[in-house]
Amino acid sequence: MHGVTYNHRGVLSKQDLATNNIDLAKMIAKYFYKKINFSLDLEELIELAQLGLMEAVHSYEQKNGAEFKTYATYRIKGYILDELRKNDPLTQKQREIYKKIQNFIHKSFNQSKCISEQDIAKQLNISLDEYFYIVEHHQKSEESEELDALMSETDFVEELEKKELSALLKNSISELSEREKLILQLIYVEECSFSEVAHILDISKTRASQLHSSILLKVREKINFNTGH
Repeated sequence: MHGVTYNHRGVLSKQDLATNNIDLAKMIAKYFYKKINFSLDLEELIELAQLGLMEAVHSYEQKNGAEFKTYATYRIKGYILDELRKNDPLTQKQREIYKKIQNFIHKSFNQSKCISEQDIAKQLNISLDEYFYIVEHHQKSEESEELDALMSETDFVEELEKKELSALLKNSISELSEREKLILQLIYVEECSFSEVAHILDISKTRASQLHSSILLKVREKINFNTGH
């Protein structure tokens, strides 16, 4: 292990600030990935977190009074948020189609049926690719709004170390297909990346991400259905 180096003011060098906080960047990325159901792959979030870390390293001034870890945490979170907000919004027509997708899913719950993405796309006279595009991009829009709340959390590092279990999620997947349950199992229990899910199911990484977004929509609507929302 190399020794740390300091500048003439007794502050760690930029290289050591970055090296010593790589694990922090990864931890923040994993926290975001689990806290909000990202359509981004974990590796992509880690890359964004590391870029945010480098930005923090180059802009940090100890004279501002903040410890670097505190400062870096804020900058990394902000960097990820800014990148997520760059996603192009859906058109009004696509948002209307999204509402129709929600209605079809609700109807399937009323009839105790397991409805597939292909069935919904056919009913709406849209392609399967368009279906996945609308669902995935609508989720990204919702994620950006929900993430704003994370910026105000004060015990962030402590929260990173907690393991959360969502009983509500467990109670809302009974009507998913076996394949959909397997995808959730791989991502949230086995902690597989989209690349690993794609390899296991013999599909593309893009399709794995799209299926993930579609499944989350069904789970979210099931929760709303069960709670009367």
